[in-house]
Amino acid sequence: MFTHSAAYYDLIYDWKDYASETTKIRSLLEGAGSLLDVACGTGQHHRYLKQDFAVTGLDILPEFIEIARAKNPECVYHVGDMQNFDLGQQFDAVTCLFSSIGYLDSLDALAHTLQCLARHLKPGGGLIIEPWLTPDAWVSGRNLSTTVSQTMHKEVCRMSVGQIENEGGELPVSVQQFGYLIGSVEGIEHFSETHRMSLFSQDQMLAAFHQAGFDCVYSDEGLTNRGLYLGRLKA
Repeated sequence: MFTHSAAYYDLIYDWKDYASETTKIRSLLEGAGSLLDVACGTGQHHRYLKQDFAVTGLDILPEFIEIARAKNPECVYHVGDMQNFDLGQQFDAVTCLFSSIGYLDSLDALAHTLQCLARHLKPGGGLIIEPWLTPDAWVSGRNLSTTVSQTMHKEVCRMSVGQIENEGGELPVSVQQFGYLIGSVEGIEHFSETHRMSLFSQDQMLAAFHQAGFDCVYSDEGLTNRGLYLGRLKA
């Protein structure tokens, strides 16, 4: 995951329109007061969500949580694994955004996560999951891309090459190798990361929702171009 690049995450993804995304989230969670954001990253959405919700964030990376706390001292943050955390409370709504669900490595892990999220929701509560790509959406073969982001004092170049494993199997996996060059007046740093993400099908996602006690629909009109799963915990 983002073990090495956490400090540069906000710069790498400076193209994301968090304000617009939050407007959509707000419209989908109308009436909710408390919100748990699972795999919350650096808490960029919370800069806007905290205006309307009592926000709690959870992420597996302590580096992300430290950054999120510094940005949003009004919010509550926890380090934890989305598969098996226990905060001892329930929320009106839960979100899991920007394809973080794809980092789960099996159908069992997906089922355990949906059940864990259900335990943290009040009856009738809403769950929004922004998925990773489906097997049909992944272009077969090796895919190469490069992004460059910069401030007055730092420039980040990230090159990625991706391929698919277990293509045609029950659960294909996208494997992306990221290489980073970080330039500043102090010098140039370079490192790499490997991100493995499961290509869950829509049928697999919907089955996990239903197994965990949700009514669920899929919407093509998502926050970006990856769609959304909109679940409601049965009362």
